[in-house]
Amino acid sequence: MPRTLFASILVSAPETPQLIKEHCQGQGNKHQVQWTSPGECKENPAQSYTVEYRPTQQGADWLTFDGIAMTHCHLKDLFYETEYSVRVKAVNISGESDYSDSILVKTGSPPIKFVPDVQTAHVNLKITGCNVAYDRAGAKSRNAGERSFIGASFSVLGDRNVMRGKHYWEVRVRPKSSDRIGSL
Repeated sequence: MPRTLFASILVSAPETPQLIKEHCQGQGNKHQVQWTSPGECKENPAQSYTVEYRPTQQGADWLTFDGIAMTHCHLKDLFYETEYSVRVKAVNISGESDYSDSILVKTGSPPIKFVPDVQTAHVNLKITGCNVAYDRAGAKSRNAGERSFIGASFSVLGDRNVMRGKHYWEVRVRPKSSDRIGSL
């Protein structure tokens, strides 16, 4: 009876990759992240990578981007003007590396900033800089401007007329509210 010799190769989990801060660049609400490959060591190469990122504000959950085959990725649809903590780990058939040390990256400004036009605001809307809030006593606390809205729709116009392109809107809606974004 012939004998067959099987050789087994033990592969351990990959080493921890390191983020390259100077190669991590952002524009607008996108950011490119790049790291070193621990796969130079042939005994435990990385087969893929997992990147986790989250806004640095307290309580934010980590968002995961996994199955990355290269040593870089593009994070998209991030919040404008927000600082993010980013980390990466390597993965192979034997397991996962530890996460790298986190780095901080910051997204850019939106291409156009809209400033609410106080003169066009519904009397129950309180305008502070770029922020708009509902003010139950608004109609009593200020005189309605010539162009103010008084109807059931709480509206305010922006200071710019946008004719084309893609635009970013950020709205914080509280429970039991009927906020919406639309156009006239």
